Amino acid sequence: MIKKYFGGFLWKFYTADFLSSLVFSIAVLVPFYTEWGNLTLAQVQITQAWFMFWAFVMEVPTGVIADRFGRKYSVAAGALLIAAASLIYGSIPKFEIFLLCEFLMAIAFALVSGANEALLYDTLKEQGREAESKKIFGRVSAVGIAGAIVGTISGSIIASRFGLNVPMLATAIPFTLAAIIIWTIKEPVIKAKKSEVKNYFEIAKNGISFFYNHRSLKILAIDSLVVLAAAYFLVWF
Repeated sequence: MIKKYFGGFLWKFYTADFLSSLVFSIAVLVPFYTEWGNLTLAQVQITQAWFMFWAFVMEVPTGVIADRFGRKYSVAAGALLIAAASLIYGSIPKFEIFLLCEFLMAIAFALVSGANEALLYDTLKEQGREAESKKIFGRVSAVGIAGAIVGTISGSIIASRFGLNVPMLATAIPFTLAAIIIWTIKEPVIKAKKSEVKNYFEIAKNGISFFYNHRSLKILAIDSLVVLAAAYFLVWF
């Protein structure tokens, strides 16, 4: 059982997901921005809105990158970009630099979004194990939650001993390691069929129509929004 669910390629996914959940800076974000970065709360919210805007804008272009060059390269590039942005973020306490780093992190988020899950599912499908995907995705999620808890606790300890910017700098380490591990995963031969629709606006239109006509997706979207909203208020208020 252990070998089945943790052996082979799966340990790489679990390890990479754990490492990429070690965001040490999350524990001290508010004092990092306001005390070390000297930002007002209004400027802090601007950085978050800036991130969300670019994450939305870059979703389709980065999806093309994943389809063209491979999911593992997209995920690995995203992890490396977060590592680089974290180093810059924790080195220069300026509002303009923070906006630049949020832009880089938005690109990274878009590079990883969807590609990570597709890489795992296609690998399972290639091995004839897609029936186990729900259990395995559940384990990946649990590993990610464990990593987030460890990262939060560790981040507060690091900040208290070494300074408010050090957790941000330290975040670059696990993301770099995660990128290396993802890079070693074999890209599955099985890939989703490429859309015959070349126009991105047409793709968006079809996606909205599909979402509107599927009740289960609406419920899932509402659930995700509630979780994200709760996490947002937990961090910032």
